[in-house]
Amino acid sequence: MSDKKNDRIYKLYHYISKLNYLIWLLEANVLFMINNLPFLFVIIMVPLKLNNIPFFIITSLTILPSLNCLTKTLVQLRAGDEKVVKNYWKNFKNSFWYFLKKSLPFFLLTWVVISNLVIVNNVMNSHSLYWFNFILLYLLLVFLLNYLLVQATWDQSIKDAAILTAKLSVVRSFRIQLGAMIAIGSFFLFKFVPVYLIFYGVAVTIFLCLLNFQPVVEFVEDRKENQDI
Repeated sequence: MSDKKNDRIYKLYHYISKLNYLIWLLEANVLFMINNLPFLFVIIMVPLKLNNIPFFIITSLTILPSLNCLTKTLVQLRAGDEKVVKNYWKNFKNSFWYFLKKSLPFFLLTWVVISNLVIVNNVMNSHSLYWFNFILLYLLLVFLLNYLLVQATWDQSIKDAAILTAKLSVVRSFRIQLGAMIAIGSFFLFKFVPVYLIFYGVAVTIFLCLLNFQPVVEFVEDRKENQDI
């Protein structure tokens, strides 16, 4: 009888621990949104046109560093460190400005491609150039997503993380593309349920991408030459 009671208590604790993730992911997402309030306002209120692009560029400067802080916090959460708010602000203090400076080439390249898309779509009306830039933007965003996962998972320089991401994009392409599909699915969910974006969207997307990325982590860490990562 006691065994059944203990089993019920264990299951109850297991369910409660899962429910705690609703709180932790909410905290992480709200902190991310606080860091990006100007961009959130612009993306809601300002149409994406060529003459408005400077507003998008300036306000989006915080996105990549904030995503880095968020991803590191969720990696720590998966490792059992449940102090989400404390860890987020600690990561913000330790890496936000450094990552902002080092990620500028990725940031600028992304906006160059987006600007090309806007120009081609509204001025040149060239289908071939449009799809070329669209595919280039997709590949760039997939790389950035997995770059963030790599950078947050292992303590590496930004250059080494970029090289490892490029290698994994080839040898573990299925997992890399699956992570992209998770992000795209979340994007469409954001479009139809905007409140989800505010309270959970980005944090849940990154968390699911981390779960999908786990086999890649195991693959890298099992290789002898990577034991020191």
